Amino acid sequence: MDMRGFGFSDRPKHPRRFTMSRLVRDVLECLAALGHTRCTLVAHDWGGMVAWHVAAAHPEAVQRMVVLASPHPRAYLDPACFTPQQSLRSWYFILFQAPRLAAVYMSHSDFKEVDSMLRKAPRGVIVDGTITDQDVDRTKALLGRPGALRAALNYYVASFDNQSRRPDQILKTPLESTISVPLLVLYGQQDAAFLPSMFQDYGRFCADVTTLMVEGCSHWMQQDRPSLISEHITCFLRGKPLCEPGCLVEKTTGTSEAREAVHLSAKLSTGSGEGKVSSRCCKVTPLPSARSHT
Repeated sequence: MDMRGFGFSDRPKHPRRFTMSRLVRDVLECLAALGHTRCTLVAHDWGGMVAWHVAAAHPEAVQRMVVLASPHPRAYLDPACFTPQQSLRSWYFILFQAPRLAAVYMSHSDFKEVDSMLRKAPRGVIVDGTITDQDVDRTKALLGRPGALRAALNYYVASFDNQSRRPDQILKTPLESTISVPLLVLYGQQDAAFLPSMFQDYGRFCADVTTLMVEGCSHWMQQDRPSLISEHITCFLRGKPLCEPGCLVEKTTGTSEAREAVHLSAKLSTGSGEGKVSSRCCKVTPLPSARSHT
């Protein structure tokens, strides 16, 4: 599913169109458009942040969830997680509060910064060739469409803009509740955006969670090691143990019972694939299996 502002989804101009309640509503409306009431969510980065809020505000809509390279919202407020070293890695959050300046920074020299972010160390993939020239060209073309780059930056502006949250837009958040759905969290050992501290002790926030640090992976872990990431997701969805030498596995199991649901796997992404079902600002393509998530 291309989230609003990305790919072939709509590109609202104002940050108020990117409040978390609206982003959560996008997921629920796409789910309804597909004729289902529950799903398995697989999400990366900003998609992961939205997934955390979907699971917190509407646990009845989520059977299971897999989050890649996206810390729990409480981690940002915990000094043990959000360390001074982590704050240095999150410098771009501040830059993106000035969207015009940020747009110039991201788009100069034919989106040179975007290319670097995707495939140049230390921020990009660490496995050469996993993001090709064609991938980068397609990303540049999509971000070069009218309003696309500003829409992408609106996620960061809206996350800091309290004035954009009217009373009817405020929803129950992961800051106020425990995530009850079965959950797998994957993060790369060499993620340049988030330190491992941002993914520790999730038993405080979640009733049934497995966190797994994967070696040989950057922030773009599904590009670095697609087969392995797909295998981890498949094992989790099938109830099989996750194991890889050198990986840090943390498991916390709550008392929530597994409930039957429709097995719809929806990838929340900032990708470039054109969807087939439209619901307001987003387009979505249902994925037949966990192996499609990478």
